[in-house]
Amino acid sequence: MVGGGIAHGPKPRDFYQRVPQKVKQLALRSAFSQKAGGEAIAVLEDFELDEPKTKRMANMTEKLDIRDQKALLLTDEVSENVVKSCRNLSKLTVLPVTQVSTYDLVNADTLVLTRSAVDRIQALWGAS
Repeated sequence: MVGGGIAHGPKPRDFYQRVPQKVKQLALRSAFSQKAGGEAIAVLEDFELDEPKTKRMANMTEKLDIRDQKALLLTDEVSENVVKSCRNLSKLTVLPVTQVSTYDLVNADTLVLTRSAVDRIQALWGAS
């Protein structure tokens, strides 16, 4: 070949393996159980912010004593004001329950749930 060639060059391959839905649900249940067993869960009453204020969320993390920990706040539905209030806090992540992954749960030191999020978790992944 002009300019040389590679006899057995790399060939693109796909190493994707599909994970069954039941295994994903079991992993989520296991992660929730691990957090509950380690007492790393805080449950709050449902709240709604009239306007986005980071200071309010910072005060909440201080009152819960989770300011220096990676925390995951799970809500039932997406609230734009809550998300905007939390996005300036580097150690606090906000997600709706329907978008949480096992990695998110395991990666967080503390799990903060709203009352309606607990009900939604029970409905989605609770024991049947």
